[in-house]
Amino acid sequence: MVTTKETVIASASQVSTSDWQPSIVRVVCGGLVGSLIGLAIYKGIYPIYTIPFEVSNVPSPVPAPALEKLEAYQYRVDCQNYSIVFGLTGLAVGIVCALAALKDQVKGVIFAGALGGILSGVGGMQAAMIVKTIRQTGAGDIVILGITFDSMTQSILAQAAIWGLMGLGVGAGIGIASGGTMAGIKIAIFGFVGGVFAAAAFIVLSAFAFPASSSSFVVPLAFMEQVIMMVIGGICIGGAIGVGLRKRAKIGSS
Repeated sequence: MVTTKETVIASASQVSTSDWQPSIVRVVCGGLVGSLIGLAIYKGIYPIYTIPFEVSNVPSPVPAPALEKLEAYQYRVDCQNYSIVFGLTGLAVGIVCALAALKDQVKGVIFAGALGGILSGVGGMQAAMIVKTIRQTGAGDIVILGITFDSMTQSILAQAAIWGLMGLGVGAGIGIASGGTMAGIKIAIFGFVGGVFAAAAFIVLSAFAFPASSSSFVVPLAFMEQVIMMVIGGICIGGAIGVGLRKRAKIGSS
């Protein structure tokens, strides 16, 4: 015979395991905390690699061979530095978002941290490549497959390479941990869209709020811009992943 007390205990256990729901606010806070950890990492270790003095110390006007050598070194150290900085930022965002989003956190921390870190590192290298083109053209327009990209669009693409791939990796890791491969694909799409939106929002905001901002840097030089970039990136990625998780939870419960 089942007593009333036993029924209450069983019901409470069922709610705690079967009816657990992800919180969008909690995942947003996870993305924000992770991105601010990334900012602390950037301020603490950047630059890891620097241009040798004999290469950076060029006469004025700069001879063409010296300029080419300087640009080549700049691209190399940018790829190295930004792949590490944003790889660690993606790792932090993935870990904290997984802790905030999932009930079974261990698998999520491993997947979201690893995928977020790896893809963010790749995004950092891609952003360095785009910024190199911006410098070489003097922030002029470029044409690819008949499509013209102005300097603002190029800057958005550079930021989207970082935050879009970060959202893709973190979302995939959390989705796989929460529901397998198909869930990973769906949540990854949400994370990617959130990251791309963050990139566009930051560049457009910078164009109005910080008119002196330079698009020839992957990370802006002004500290306030750095804070805004990280905050927008973390919030948008966390928010998008949170929305994706909630939609999946509603579909699963219907």
